[in-house]
Amino acid sequence: MPRASSISKLPPEIREKITVLRTQGRTIDEIVGKLAELDIDVSRSAVGRHLKQQKKIFEQIQKGRHMAEAIARQFGDAEGTKLQRTNIELLQTIITDMMFSAGDDGVFDPDPKNVMFAATALEKLSKASKLSTDQELQIRKEAEREAMKKAASMVDEAAKTAKDKGLSPEMVDQLKAKFLGVKTS
Repeated sequence: MPRASSISKLPPEIREKITVLRTQGRTIDEIVGKLAELDIDVSRSAVGRHLKQQKKIFEQIQKGRHMAEAIARQFGDAEGTKLQRTNIELLQTIITDMMFSAGDDGVFDPDPKNVMFAATALEKLSKASKLSTDQELQIRKEAEREAMKKAASMVDEAAKTAKDKGLSPEMVDQLKAKFLGVKTS
């Protein structure tokens, strides 16, 4: 098993400070200097590797977000897709945490508990997605049934009016079949 990165051994608040300094535009030398002020001894190369790894992970997360946004635009922003995007973001966070556990040599050697947690999250994400899709399909079917009932009611009302105006039942049936696609028995 590869040895842990000297940066990964630091407390989370110090690793966060490194990230904040970098997002503020600080150079590696400035970050190493700031860590030295805090009495933290890390090499310039370790900070560089850490920041390079962070950048790679950030780019992967950005790609995932762009794909999620494209999918959301294509399929709309239904309540189910909001839940799915939330789950995807959660899973991305877990995977990011796992990737931060890579050693100085960049080898990804995840903790088995984290792998199991990610697998469980994937399973739940799949189930949530299926449930959401099933619910949306059920809602659409119900809306279609209601629309068909309403259309049938309107057709019956129109047929009654046509009969009252003197059209024969056969003519009403032909008109319903031709213009409304309603077949009569």
